Parts: sequence; C-alpha cells; structure tokens
Amino acid sequence: MRTQSKALVNVTEEKTHLQEANDTLKAEVKRLKDVAEGQERETGRVKAQLKDLRAMQDEKIANWTGSLRHERRSAKARAARTVRHYPPSLI
Repeated sequence: MRTQSKALVNVTEEKTHLQEANDTLKAEVKRLKDVAEGQERETGRVKAQLKDLRAMQDEKIANWTGSLRHERRSAKARAARTVRHYPPSLI
C-alpha cells in the first residue's frame, strides 16, 4: 500500500508539472500567433504603400512621357509653321 501511495504522489506531481508545462506552451503559442498576426498586418501595410508608390510613379512617368510627346509635336508644328526667309541671292 505504501508503494502505491508513493507512486500515486509521483504520478500526481508529474501530472501537475506536465500541466504547467502545457499551460506555458499554450501561452507561448498564443504569443507567437499574436506576433505573426502583427507581422502580417505590417506586411499588408507595407505592400499597400508600395502599391501606392508604384501607382504614383507610373502616373509621373505617364505625365512625363506625355509632356515629352506634346513638346515633340509642338516643336514639329512650330517648324512646319515657320516661314523660311531666304536672302534674294539664293532664290
């Protein structure tokens, strides 16, 4: 009977220890999930910022190339409208 009693005490102590370790691990898993969620939110925020920056950059490039095309067309139009005056000796 005494041996059974000692074995029961040992098993109870081991069960308590394992339950505490399990609780600690559950808390760590919860903490890690919270960290992962925070990182996912941050990643999403950064991706959204990059998307906005790319859109702004694309818009600037489109405006810049559009203005270059306009300048080229304007220069061609000015050249076409320019009347060349040659000296009488060349006519």
